[in-house]
Amino acid sequence: MPDKNITSDNKNFLIYAKCKCGKQNEYVLTTSKEYACEECDQLVFSLNSYEGFVYIIINQQMPGIVKIGYTNREVEDRTRELSQATGVPRPFQVAAYFYAYHGQVDERKVHKALSENRLPEREFFNLSPGEAILRTIEILKSDPVKVFSNEVRNIESKWGELQAGAGSNVVDESKLNKLISVKSRDGVCPKCDLEMRKLKKGGWKCRKCGSIYRA
Repeated sequence: MPDKNITSDNKNFLIYAKCKCGKQNEYVLTTSKEYACEECDQLVFSLNSYEGFVYIIINQQMPGIVKIGYTNREVEDRTRELSQATGVPRPFQVAAYFYAYHGQVDERKVHKALSENRLPEREFFNLSPGEAILRTIEILKSDPVKVFSNEVRNIESKWGELQAGAGSNVVDESKLNKLISVKSRDGVCPKCDLEMRKLKKGGWKCRKCGSIYRA
């Protein structure tokens, strides 16, 4: 992301952002929108507000089932809370989560679209994590904020073994790999085909679209 400094005065925010062309731009942040360079008209950054997250969580003891819900807190905190419930065989793990720009409306939208796979009166769905992620991308028309690749691959492997004997279709592995890993060149965003920034805790973050990829 461009270098920036934010100051506030009477709840108005002023941001200074440097474009790739070298132009130092000054913006007053107002509503959610895109901000272009005054010199070359390239997109410098975009501002979007969201109310919470639509999350997809998994349990290693339930390889064919995912839970899809909504929270306005940190997803990891909500997952730990759910894992403490009586009757949970093993702690839940986060597979992926999405920005919920319209709060619980987005959750209901996903639940309605996946109603055929839903367990009665529950937020659980008969889907593999990879399939749940790809279907949610189509429904919300946005990419996940983060995908936990190791957790997804581990349970996806178990699900594949279970379904192979039954002759059922397993999620398209090539699509899943595109989603949870970078292209052949490390550090290149598979969506934007631009160089990404390496994160201190491992993985990469795209400078343009903001997607995070974990190896």
